[in-house]
Amino acid sequence: MRKSFLTATVFFLLVMIGFSSCKPKKHIISATSPLEEKTASSLYTDILSRELQFSSLSSKLNLSLTSGSRSVSSKANLKIVKGRQLQLSVQPLFGIEMVRIYVDTDTVVVLDRMNKRFVKESLVDLKDNYPFGFDYNTLESLLTNRLFTTNAKQVSFENFSRFNISYSEDFCKLQANDAFSGLSQQFMLNANDNITVALLTNEPYRFSIKWSYDEFTWVKDKAFPYLMQIEAVYADKKINSVLSFSDVVFDQPLVLSKDVPKGYSAVALSDILKMITTANLL
Repeated sequence: MRKSFLTATVFFLLVMIGFSSCKPKKHIISATSPLEEKTASSLYTDILSRELQFSSLSSKLNLSLTSGSRSVSSKANLKIVKGRQLQLSVQPLFGIEMVRIYVDTDTVVVLDRMNKRFVKESLVDLKDNYPFGFDYNTLESLLTNRLFTTNAKQVSFENFSRFNISYSEDFCKLQANDAFSGLSQQFMLNANDNITVALLTNEPYRFSIKWSYDEFTWVKDKAFPYLMQIEAVYADKKINSVLSFSDVVFDQPLVLSKDVPKGYSAVALSDILKMITTANLL
């Protein structure tokens, strides 16, 4: 695995912060009724009632990253302890971890196993230096198909008042401008009240991320999307990524660690991002 895969993976996760033949074994859900216009109260009640409730999530992934005509792909494992921490372990060959990315409510840690180097940054510093409106809740919510507002651990009826609601023939759109993050937020919902697209933009910084969801499947009596497609753009850089989930397990005890092994050299996140913006991305 090349260094470029590490840099592409870090960029993909932090600008918020392979599509394979693996398909979910369970029945994929399709909307069977036309879109119904609802009152705000009724819509919000339905969204919250359909939100997946869990204490932890673990899943195998097929991850692909594409920039222009070049692409890389790998197997990976994702682990999430709701509201606290998540970890992405990239394992391209024989289950051997090459890259680990850990994020909690305060810190981001990236381990480059191949080159024995690491990045450790606080989210406060990231917010001060990068224009992405990144926080832990945003990333966790995007990965678990949940409606969110920046700097709030969960959405409540009080949070919903900031969204404008509009309907088209095929979807319901919730839209708001988030003063805390500087992001414009749009969520597209289908007739089943599932979020099918989350779009975050910051026009002054030429940043956007479009997170699309498909292959909704019954898990714990709730619909979970086994396929996520992500388009991230920052200035003149663009990455398309696909996450294909399998073996999703909820509510099992998970122990995640942000410890850095002895002998690893510290590298600043700005150094890695500089490599991305001044050299070939992939």
